[in-house]
Amino acid sequence: MRIIAIRHGETEWNALGREQGQLDSPLTARGLKQAEAVAGRLRQLRFSALYSSDLGRALQTAEIVANATGAKIEQDAGLRERHTGIFQGLTTAQMAAQYPSEYSAYRASPYAYRVPGGESAQQRTERSVRVMNALADRHANETIVIITHGGFLIGFFEHVLGLTPGNAWRFKRQNAAFNAFDREDDKWSLETWNDTSHLDAVGSLDEPPSI
Repeated sequence: MRIIAIRHGETEWNALGREQGQLDSPLTARGLKQAEAVAGRLRQLRFSALYSSDLGRALQTAEIVANATGAKIEQDAGLRERHTGIFQGLTTAQMAAQYPSEYSAYRASPYAYRVPGGESAQQRTERSVRVMNALADRHANETIVIITHGGFLIGFFEHVLGLTPGNAWRFKRQNAAFNAFDREDDKWSLETWNDTSHLDAVGSLDEPPSI
């Protein structure tokens, strides 16, 4: 089976460098254009189901895809971004200023450290693997589309490629990029990562992971 995984369009907080986590921020004008562009690409493909994170920025993107393709959106809270607890809504400079000890602990162990009130990157990755396997079991021999988040995707990406956790900064994960994973005989492989060819006329932030 095949999962086409789309990161939501650019948001106001993406543009400002604020940590979103499981809070929300609306799509920018460019983010809406990005969603329209990826919807146009998906309209050319056959897929049997459209899933979305229940966070607003993903749903905004999914609604544009649904309008373009005729697909019905199925919300799945498991597709949410990592919950980043006390850091949500802050820039990295604000995290360091307001929560110096917690930010220092995070910087020392970014994968294993659980942000107070939130998740660790390890917990997020474990969730992404559970959710992706559950979707694959539910849709054997099908192609489906999911609208999700950069952190969710990068954790699953590292898992599929067997990378040492914490190497996400080496790979771009741009808004509204087209990504695809295949599962055969219970083994995942990466087909496409961060394809933004449909965004040539719109552009997309090269946003390195902040947390």
